[in-house]
Amino acid sequence: MGNIPPWGKFDESRDDIHHLSHHCADVAACFEALARLPVVENRLNVVAGGVLDAVTCARLTVLAFLHDAGKLHPGFQAKGWPKGVRRGPLNGHVHEGAAIFTADFSPQIAQALCFDDLSAWLNKDALFATLAHHGRPFREAAAAERGWRSVQTPNGQYDPLAAASEIGAMMHRWFPAAFAIGNASMPNAPGLWHLFCGLVTLADWIGSDRDFFPYVRALEPDYIGKARVQAARAIGIVGLDTASLSRRIAACSDFSCVAEFAPNAQQKMVGACDPDERLGFPRMRGDRPWR
Repeated sequence: MGNIPPWGKFDESRDDIHHLSHHCADVAACFEALARLPVVENRLNVVAGGVLDAVTCARLTVLAFLHDAGKLHPGFQAKGWPKGVRRGPLNGHVHEGAAIFTADFSPQIAQALCFDDLSAWLNKDALFATLAHHGRPFREAAAAERGWRSVQTPNGQYDPLAAASEIGAMMHRWFPAAFAIGNASMPNAPGLWHLFCGLVTLADWIGSDRDFFPYVRALEPDYIGKARVQAARAIGIVGLDTASLSRRIAACSDFSCVAEFAPNAQQKMVGACDPDERLGFPRMRGDRPWR
């Protein structure tokens, strides 16, 4: 038996997994799609203090891809193995992800995840914003540095270094622009990392929906194309991408253009208003308008 693949999503009821590379690609593709929305793109540029170029945007996407790097830990992967295989405590993946890039326990795993390339522009704020995608800040934990050795399971050997090497190869294949020559670092803008963390969190929610992203167990080298198609579809269906809706209602003022149900009384009143009529405000303090 050979090396068993790392999983990013696991369905115990169906004994099915979604390859970790694929789940990371789903979330990265969702982040890409969100970042291209005009309003989101504008907000990113504002908090970054300038227009983000294509290389920087690609590097942000790589960071989104790395959000679940900590799932490489054998103590996390054991959650999907037969009971009793793992001797010792199980692990999470947030502190473990931080340990990969900030600790000295196994530089080979960090290098396999392209750390030599990333170190030219990666900073700790960006890394921790990526890893804090479950909604709260965290501190580094020494326990996350332990237990990274290969493990023999009934289904084969799990080797975190081999799994990391496979994922690192996909990063170069799927996001080549991020690895363009140049040592420009990420913007030093706390507001950017707050917004980025929120977008990665949202991308993770959408990218974890199996209705949009069916599980694929074996690594597909060209999977990123599938992920991008599904990501564009997903943000449209959930209502974040309003371009198609705008096209639908451009030449239509009837309520049926935006909903499949009859309008209620308040909606009928709004529909009866002249769309060109401006809102009026009460005048206060004598003749001076209220501000």
